Amino acid sequence: MHLPVVGQSAPVSKDAILSLRRAIKGEARFKAHDRLLYATDASMYQVEPLGVVLPRDIEDVAATIAWCGRHGLPVLPRGGGTSLAGQTVNRAVVIDCSQGLRGIGPIQADAHCVHVEPGVVLDDLQRAASAHGLMFGPEVSTSTHATLGGMISNRSAGLHSLYWGMTDAHVLGVDVVLADGSQVTFNRGAAERDARVAAITRAVLDVVSPLAELIDARYPKTRRNVGGYALDRILADMRAAPEDPLSEIDLSGLMTGSEGTLAFITGADLALVPKPAHVGLVVLAFPSVHHALVSLTDVLSTRPAAVELLDGTVLGAARAHHDYRSLVDLLPDQDANAVLYIDWFAETNEDLRERIEHCRSLVPDAPMRVCLDPASQEPLWRLRKIGLGLILSGEDGLHPVGGLEDCAVPPASLAEFQKSFEAMLARHGCHATYYAHASVGLLHIRPRIDLRGQKGRTLLETLAGEATDLVKSFGGTVSGEHGDGRIRAAMTHAFYGPELVEAFGRIKAIFDPDNRFNPGMVTVDSGMTSNLRLDRGVEAQADQCETHFKWPGGVLAAAEACNGNGYCRRTTGGAMCPSYRATMDERHATRGRANGLRLALSGQLGRGEAPSWGDADVLASLDLCLGCKACRHECPATVDVASLKSEYLAQSMGRWVPLRTRLLGYVRGVNRLGSAMHPLSTMLTRRGPVAALLKWVLGVSQRRTLPGFSRSLRSWHRRRPVGEAASPVVLLYPDCFSTWTESEIGRDAICLLEAFGYRVVIPTVGCCGRTLVSSGMLRQARRVIAASADALHAAIRETGAVAVLGIEPSCVTALQEEWVELRLDVNQASPSEIASMAWTIEEFIVANWDAHPCRPTFEHRTDAVALHQHCHQKHRGEFAVSFLHRCGWSAATLHDTGCCGMAGSFGYTRDHDEISRHIARDSLASVASHSGPIAANGTSCRHQMADVMDRCAQHPISLAAKALCPEDGEWIDSH
Repeated sequence: MHLPVVGQSAPVSKDAILSLRRAIKGEARFKAHDRLLYATDASMYQVEPLGVVLPRDIEDVAATIAWCGRHGLPVLPRGGGTSLAGQTVNRAVVIDCSQGLRGIGPIQADAHCVHVEPGVVLDDLQRAASAHGLMFGPEVSTSTHATLGGMISNRSAGLHSLYWGMTDAHVLGVDVVLADGSQVTFNRGAAERDARVAAITRAVLDVVSPLAELIDARYPKTRRNVGGYALDRILADMRAAPEDPLSEIDLSGLMTGSEGTLAFITGADLALVPKPAHVGLVVLAFPSVHHALVSLTDVLSTRPAAVELLDGTVLGAARAHHDYRSLVDLLPDQDANAVLYIDWFAETNEDLRERIEHCRSLVPDAPMRVCLDPASQEPLWRLRKIGLGLILSGEDGLHPVGGLEDCAVPPASLAEFQKSFEAMLARHGCHATYYAHASVGLLHIRPRIDLRGQKGRTLLETLAGEATDLVKSFGGTVSGEHGDGRIRAAMTHAFYGPELVEAFGRIKAIFDPDNRFNPGMVTVDSGMTSNLRLDRGVEAQADQCETHFKWPGGVLAAAEACNGNGYCRRTTGGAMCPSYRATMDERHATRGRANGLRLALSGQLGRGEAPSWGDADVLASLDLCLGCKACRHECPATVDVASLKSEYLAQSMGRWVPLRTRLLGYVRGVNRLGSAMHPLSTMLTRRGPVAALLKWVLGVSQRRTLPGFSRSLRSWHRRRPVGEAASPVVLLYPDCFSTWTESEIGRDAICLLEAFGYRVVIPTVGCCGRTLVSSGMLRQARRVIAASADALHAAIRETGAVAVLGIEPSCVTALQEEWVELRLDVNQASPSEIASMAWTIEEFIVANWDAHPCRPTFEHRTDAVALHQHCHQKHRGEFAVSFLHRCGWSAATLHDTGCCGMAGSFGYTRDHDEISRHIARDSLASVASHSGPIAANGTSCRHQMADVMDRCAQHPISLAAKALCPEDGEWIDSH
């Protein structure tokens, strides 16, 4: 059946946009930059939408759909934009539910159900339900940022679908807006209460009833199938009440997996399940994927809740990632080329242990790791959940390409199917990455193919056809999890055949006669290799200009490394991305910024082949980037937006730098001058007309307290006795803060290091360049850093220093990262050598605990210290808490806080003050509510804690110095 085509290529008129803005309370965005941010998702496609609407409530959704109807515009529902199949990009008006529609109704604990809005993130629902001992059964790997509306539309499943089933098994009903703007509810029995629902239900019956035998024959019997519309679900409802099918048919089952093509889901009643009493996890290691899958039948006989597979490609990617390599160390065999995660739910620990021992007896040769408590299980599951994001990026044009990754067959046949699939790939000279929900026979297979030329595209389409035939021969499905979208439509159509595909079109026409909801999905093959993201833009001139950073592959490739998986959109855990957490706005997520930079650098923002340096919308997006570097360490694709921002600002500013930017960039000189005038300078900057004038000149919020000054650390250090000549030397880098504004911390650091047997030398060097880099003053930063590097190199050679130590984490990371990655004109210095010697003091003391010349004694302090770690060091937070534990504070706890929101000068400015405080209240609440001492190793973090949370935080070094026994140091006299 051929549906009418809507999808205007012409822009929407200004008058029409104004009328929409008057009709809704939320935002309507139609600028090119805003549209293009929604042109991509986690798939390989790019389709520019007509506009983007951020509704504030359900009425906004209905009003927008009605407006689209009046103007003949298609509509695309969207949640987290994590689609791997391309069903969340289209030439339509995108309605993004993830910002405003996040309401969770009261948990009905007795009835085990809850009502949610479509933008609710799964982990947020899990936290709400957990308080009642309940949970939502389907647990997708993107649970930190996947929305329930998207999960329903995609019929998502997740890790424990063997036990819990797929999302459709937990949907009790859905509220929807139909194409004409009317609102109805689909649930069991709705046809008996609502005449509109009854008419739709009868029309659906007229399509499904004559096709019963064909549906029985063609629909797979596997546990996992999301291909096409769920006509088998309707058929099962019909057969449950043959005399009165209207009473039994539940059209919400048809909405699940419909990919937003039938109606717009505005709410859902969901069934919740009791949390398992006991959970056990075992990880088995194997020499190959095939060896792992051969053991699957034996493993399934132990009645697990899940069996997951990761192959050597995923494990290798994790080993190469600085933030995730430690997770691989938890596996039972470091040389494994495949692992199976086996999870059991049980009523008693005895039952759990029996099943684990039974598994051990069935697979005796596989190295095994057993985890019986949540704390040991969590990091292993983290590795499994992040696996896909780790392998989505490619090298040399070869990317792990989707399309074939959703093949599912009966689990007993999975090993043989994998062997046959491997042989098929080998015939075409391909190799693939494998990861799997092995317990339900679903094998994600991603061959590495170069899609930049027609040869690669033809190869992918050929493989798709052969894979479809192979799956059929094993009684499986080609679409087992991520949906059909653009990437699998041809495979699904070939799998079901023309009669059922025609039926899909008739079902679509019943709900959406004008083909306005996400047109081109499910019923139509939009082309597996059409609208590819890599087709957009040109070989940009961005990589032909001289960049300040040494970008491997070019600066455009650095922005393009974002694969759209959306991990940056999580709202808890880690620090990425603080401004997104405050605004819930796509443009302020790491993905949004990387996308904007990609568009600007690839010439897609209206300047042809020339990169758009200085684009106002890109600059506005980058303005709220705090430079916390969390993306560099937490993003699976290691997209470093902070460095990209600095490069973009530097190229945009050229040689002209605004005065305010210069003052903030050269804060070292300001601090040195203030220290020389201390204490008068502190008195003037803290209150009165001078303080107000300074704030006005610097653009600082009048609500902020300017940092004070202190006696220079150098002058204090010069008066100290020189340590033993034979003692090993450490260089203490004189940062801008512990040298002139908080020198008491520097004094504590020197006394502490001397207690460990070191002679401390403060080298005569300049700035590390951190503030210049953050301000985008890269030309100036390169000069300053080159001079500092040469001076520091000379000091290392002169003193024979064993380490270069820093107090301020951001200054240490400058030595470790920017000094190596910027293009520097240095004489003798080796930035890489300096970086290898650079440590924070906490890291140095802990990492070399057994090798220090002396081991001082610390008093045992029983106070429970709450530790907030600086963003630049969060990926190494274990060092800071271990430092406190070893230095007397055994009750110290590292809190999983996000960014504090200050980020150098960011939080001080008038424009950023409010969002900075918002971030602080969200991130620091658990620490600020702590009744005992608070530790924070960043100067910005301590100022933020004082300004916003009204709490005093101390540097861990100062706490360690307090606990140092008097006979082991001169710390008592250090102040």
